[in-house]
Amino acid sequence: MRPRRWMTLAMLAFLCACEAVPTLTFEEADAAADAPDAPSADALAGSDGGDAGCSLSAFANAQGCCNTVVCGGLYCQTSCTTCERQCSPGQLCCTKLTGAVECHNPGAPVTCP
Repeated sequence: MRPRRWMTLAMLAFLCACEAVPTLTFEEADAAADAPDAPSADALAGSDGGDAGCSLSAFANAQGCCNTVVCGGLYCQTSCTTCERQCSPGQLCCTKLTGAVECHNPGAPVTCP
């Protein structure tokens, strides 16, 4: 009977020694930090002959600007870095679902998907 009493006392001591678990609080991360390829709102806003050198009027289906490159297609916001890397300033960058881009010169009849 003695081992049982010692076991009960040991379990009681063990249970009383535990502290309450603290509540964890998480802060929201800035979404912009998670998407480095996404352009800023200013970059996508575009301009017609402004400081950025991006002219939306040069292409009928332009969606916005990735700094000096005009962007067209459904995936402009996620492909800006690729457009800037592969296309020259003033060209239209057509974005595709696969992440590929096509660069087109002004004056060419282009339809971006």
